[in-house]
Amino acid sequence: LKLLAKQMTRVYRMPGRFKQSVAESSFYTWTKFYQQDENAPNAIISYYTKGSLIALGLDLTIRQKTQGQKSLDDVLQHLWQHFGQHGIGLQERQIEHICSEVSGIDLTDFFKRYLYGTEDIPFEQLFLAFGIEFSLRPASSLTDLGGEKSEELLPLHLGATLSDSTHKTVKITHIWQQQPAYHAALAAGDELIAINHIKITNKQQVETLLKRSTNDTVWHAHYFRRDELRTTKITLTPPPTDRVYLAEQKTFSLSKHSTPPLKWL
Repeated sequence: LKLLAKQMTRVYRMPGRFKQSVAESSFYTWTKFYQQDENAPNAIISYYTKGSLIALGLDLTIRQKTQGQKSLDDVLQHLWQHFGQHGIGLQERQIEHICSEVSGIDLTDFFKRYLYGTEDIPFEQLFLAFGIEFSLRPASSLTDLGGEKSEELLPLHLGATLSDSTHKTVKITHIWQQQPAYHAALAAGDELIAINHIKITNKQQVETLLKRSTNDTVWHAHYFRRDELRTTKITLTPPPTDRVYLAEQKTFSLSKHSTPPLKWL
């Protein structure tokens, strides 16, 4: 569950998932996905990571609606038996019809909303039927990858991805749109050297300052953009809830009407 939650967090941290569908991500592979710039997380989504969540959502949906009689396994077996082992390719959108045919349920709306659309898959509802609790929480640190339960969460955030540079500055690698760093006109490549007139040399110092800050805290930041020294004011805001945590429900119990548990978990 921890490994799965970390994989899911990689998708939930990307605001680009609301800008580009997985179908579009696949179509524009060579012009966008493999030619990413520093703004990519805000504009696109990986059809690998988000695609894996669609497969997960599809499996849970089929299992739930067929009371565990069918799953994505049956679809994959059908594809191998009728196409893969005979070296036969698939036509555009044919696999969607096969999913509905093999499972015996109409999956048109599922593909419309989550493959061709940009909606989040309702994992909280889907996991609930299998005795698993899905929840989202804010980051507990600047290096938090999700997957763990945490009581100590960052009260505020900067809205940027940071890294320690080789010359004792804190380099900004990504700016998240409509977040504090974005509104402070910071950009990827900028190097922070001081906050509130105190020198900073690593991102751990930034994290410490975040933990000590209170709502509507304003930072006076000094930074270099290339070789030019600049200053800006950063108004910190509460962090988004984008870290995934999965756990078995303690009160969950099987009945004759329950969906069979997920053996692969």
